[in-house]
Amino acid sequence: MNLPQKLKRTGLFIQGCLKKISWSSPPVLGCLLVLMLLLSGTIYAFSSSPAKAVNTANSPMAGGSVKEAYTLEIDGSIIAYLPTQEAVDQILKEYQDYYTKPSEQNQVASVAFSEKVTSQKTEVPLSQIQQPEQVLQMLIAGKTTSKDYTVQANDSWWLIARKSDMQTKEVLAGNPGATEDSKLEPGQIIKLVSVTPYLTVISSGTFSQTETIPYDTVTRVDSGLGAGQKKVVTEGSNGSKLVNYSYEQKNGVDVKKQVVNEQILTAAVTQVIAKGPSRTIEVASRGSSADSGSESSQGSADSSSLVEFAKSLVGTPYVFGGMSKTGFDCSGYTKYVFAHSGITLPRTSFAQFASGTAVSRSELRPGDLVFFTTYAKGASHVGIYIGGGRFVHADNPRLDVTITSLSDGYYSSRYLGARRYN
Repeated sequence: MNLPQKLKRTGLFIQGCLKKISWSSPPVLGCLLVLMLLLSGTIYAFSSSPAKAVNTANSPMAGGSVKEAYTLEIDGSIIAYLPTQEAVDQILKEYQDYYTKPSEQNQVASVAFSEKVTSQKTEVPLSQIQQPEQVLQMLIAGKTTSKDYTVQANDSWWLIARKSDMQTKEVLAGNPGATEDSKLEPGQIIKLVSVTPYLTVISSGTFSQTETIPYDTVTRVDSGLGAGQKKVVTEGSNGSKLVNYSYEQKNGVDVKKQVVNEQILTAAVTQVIAKGPSRTIEVASRGSSADSGSESSQGSADSSSLVEFAKSLVGTPYVFGGMSKTGFDCSGYTKYVFAHSGITLPRTSFAQFASGTAVSRSELRPGDLVFFTTYAKGASHVGIYIGGGRFVHADNPRLDVTITSLSDGYYSSRYLGARRYN
């Protein structure tokens, strides 16, 4: 008998048996109920199993080999997966060092993140695990956001920056090829690109550095000289001192700074100049001597040369506590520039604002100091007015020494006043 005939006979046999069953009898109905319950239980057991095939297929681990990793989480959001906990800790330490820059001169007393930073063990596909160097660079670069802005009537680059709480150069940087002279048309679409940090490093400590003590200049009238003639009697030379500061910073930018102590290393030598009789009265920064034949000053700077020298330093790095061409902070920069013209300024922006001659904004002239209230109440930032509604200053670690418009969105609303020294 071949296979088709066997199958046919088997089917007829089963059909006959089914016809003989009394489906309405209680025993049969009971058996059917038991079978249904067993089948339902089996289906439920498979559906609730953690190892079920459906869940595995939809798991984020599907599609690649799974490996143990450690999360880097900021305020509850996973930023990256790293191979080890040590890698997470090392990245956070290097990120802190990037802003605090610990050294023999810079003793960091405390450092912390303002955000909540956590890490935990997990398992992810191997392809999602990043290298520590890659994650560190991502953190340093920060989060970049971009949005379109439609130019309105009477808009200018600085006005757009002001509306967006940005600096003019930041707006221009988001629109390659654009300059402050680029014409804007109503309805034109430009990009506003901003960068915000993933993490904020809050640090405090002490910083020490050697600073120059610019020499003073004393001018004496010598009747033996002709009108307008001058002669250096004693050459002046700068001194030096060791200055210790205490500070608090946020991502490397000062939020509080003050002088703890100063130690004179080398005294400055006063320059003595003899000049012939003249009706010209020079500015006396420290007052005049009781002797009518002698005048004391800290130099009489030509404003144009002072401004040109100040502009020549554009691009110099911003360095906390800096007072040399290797790096400046805002008041260190103004002090250095004025010292080059023979004028001694106090060390801090607050002290510079407290002295000098007050000048209204409408009477500003090149060489005047302009002050702003930024990270702290009062004159917490200073720059040098260069004319044309602009000033040059040591801005911050991101922008270094740069030229900014007084109409810039950030600084315009924080303008405090001006002082004249030259």
